[in-house]
Amino acid sequence: MARRTQAIGEIEDRDGLEAYLATRSIAEAQLVALRSALRVLPTIVSSPSIRPDRQRRLTLAGFRALFISWAARNYPAHEMAAAASAAASDAAKAVADALPAGRAAVAEGKAAFATAARAFATAARAFAVADSAAFYAADSATFTAYAADATARAAAAFPGSRAAAAARAAIWAVVRADLEQAAQSGAGSLLQTSLWAGVPRPVWVVNAENGFDESLNRLGADWGVVRDWYAAVARGHVPFMHLAGRREDVIVSLATEKNKFWERDPDEVMQDVAARLGGRGGEESAASREPHPTSGTDKETTKRSKVDFFISYSTRNETEAREINAYLEDAGYTTIAQFKDFPVGSNFVIEMQEGLERGARAVVLLSPDYVVSEHCRAEWAAIYNADPIGRKRKLVSFLLRPAELNRLARQIVYKSLVGLPREERRRAVLDAIHHNGAVEPEALRQRLAEIASPDVVSTPDQKLDAVPNATFDRAAYDVDLPDLPTVLRSTVSALLKALPANAPPVIGAVLEGYRAHLDERGTKPIVGLLVDYAEIAQLEFNSTDFELWGAGLSHLFMRYFSHHARFLGHYPLSQERERTFAEAEVNEDLASGSDFVTPVVQVADVIDRLAEIDGVTPRYESVVKAQARMATDIDGLPPNIGENAGKGNDVTPKRRFVLMQIGFWERSLAALAGISTLIATPQAQAAVVALRRAIEAFLKFLV
Repeated sequence: MARRTQAIGEIEDRDGLEAYLATRSIAEAQLVALRSALRVLPTIVSSPSIRPDRQRRLTLAGFRALFISWAARNYPAHEMAAAASAAASDAAKAVADALPAGRAAVAEGKAAFATAARAFATAARAFAVADSAAFYAADSATFTAYAADATARAAAAFPGSRAAAAARAAIWAVVRADLEQAAQSGAGSLLQTSLWAGVPRPVWVVNAENGFDESLNRLGADWGVVRDWYAAVARGHVPFMHLAGRREDVIVSLATEKNKFWERDPDEVMQDVAARLGGRGGEESAASREPHPTSGTDKETTKRSKVDFFISYSTRNETEAREINAYLEDAGYTTIAQFKDFPVGSNFVIEMQEGLERGARAVVLLSPDYVVSEHCRAEWAAIYNADPIGRKRKLVSFLLRPAELNRLARQIVYKSLVGLPREERRRAVLDAIHHNGAVEPEALRQRLAEIASPDVVSTPDQKLDAVPNATFDRAAYDVDLPDLPTVLRSTVSALLKALPANAPPVIGAVLEGYRAHLDERGTKPIVGLLVDYAEIAQLEFNSTDFELWGAGLSHLFMRYFSHHARFLGHYPLSQERERTFAEAEVNEDLASGSDFVTPVVQVADVIDRLAEIDGVTPRYESVVKAQARMATDIDGLPPNIGENAGKGNDVTPKRRFVLMQIGFWERSLAALAGISTLIATPQAQAAVVALRRAIEAFLKFLV
């Protein structure tokens, strides 16, 4: 008798997963297979059970199987079934060859390796035999769970380990999270979602990823392309963006190479792979660069030679500065930092200015100690003046701890390191250093949907709902976080009471909206809404005569903006959103008047009709109405003045609104398509048409 199809929350074994996926699309099953195997790729590559003489072959086979599977899902118009089938066979053979014979390995460690490696062979088969994708996806997830179990048992060194049970539970929990997301937002959304979204990374995963990096480093510089690809895909990012318009051709060409290409010496293959994919962002590989002299015995030579980075930090943060300096030097870069190159009080600012003029970049470590230091402020001014709008990428800033940033610092996009464990900090630093700002239009559209705030989901009773973005609006705990909503509410309440009668109406409206949202959500806000409100208030405040506000009210406004910046510092990935906005410029001359306002109003009108048939929650309806009001308010704001207005890091309210709306509308379309009872109604069909037209209208504003 056929097994009953379980609800997602009930799935915890192979049979339940296969039965469920048999009712879903082939694409969903393939992505579940791929993501399951990706979760244990580091376990395979770093396993002590691999025969040393077979590590290169096995690593290449694993990369080949998963890379082709990933390419097949990203570019479904290209036929890759034959390539996936060949990769699956190669992976299975490599697994068998790499396993040590007899009792050469600890039994549990050997089991972890064997089952993990089988996962990537079955993942490739899900793409090779599409009709059996559900079967192979269930196998891949099950092998991943077995691998997690065996890895935890081996680490605990005794059977029946509670850690093993927790490892299995974590795997099935994250598989269910994938299924929930696919059900709500479509299978394609999984391509832009981190592998562990919604589930804390288990300790065995962190350890395996550390070993993964070390293993690839030992194999050689060309193997770094495997690490870079995995790091991007594991975070839900788009890899190889530096390839720009050639990206699809290069990836598809590599994925469809014949066996004779892959069966050569692994180092030869990886040399070709690295050459095609461009290694680290298309730049010369850091590991292959000729290092500059950095010996402490030759400081003057170092200062006169080309320096890659200056590190600006508070002496109270020297531990973090040493850590980040080590990441950079290990990657082959040359650095100058006070703790190793200059005594305290020397002319570091002058050295930095000269270096910036010669093409060096600055790394700034933001913290509460940094923002109150006079010496650090002087360094910051020198850096900021060299590239005030961020187009030359002279400045790479990192937030160590939430801080009340000054006005200049708030204008620069930073990479948050708040709450990250050491290995993730290393990756975050190198990711920011290597980051290339070029983004293809289609990739940008997907990225805006990924970072959307508000996000859109379907409720259990089949309605559209507006919610915080599960990834990018997630807080990192800090001792002052629980108090900040209260501080902000009090400050905003004081501002509202003190506003003069002739204050611009929009400023009162956005402050009311800000306070109401904090009343509703506290430390779990829809970050995008709060940022919209604060940015509009900031622009209106800046453009209004000082006499209107007076010294006391002006100070109160500055405290509000400062507290708001500190509050955002507790949401580390909100800065990933800011970085996207800083790289996607908007023609604000085009984005004005009826061309700007009408699409938003038309969407609000069709959502009103959806609300009449109970197709949206009150919260979603409220958000859409607020967006219509905000479009009118933003269009009426004073224009920015100056040649750099709205460029680079100057993310204006209008620019932010255009990009946020594209993402919100994309998420609305995806969620609506997944509600079968709603999508067939005339009201929903009208909403689909209006949403698509609005997206196309706003895409025309992009530079």
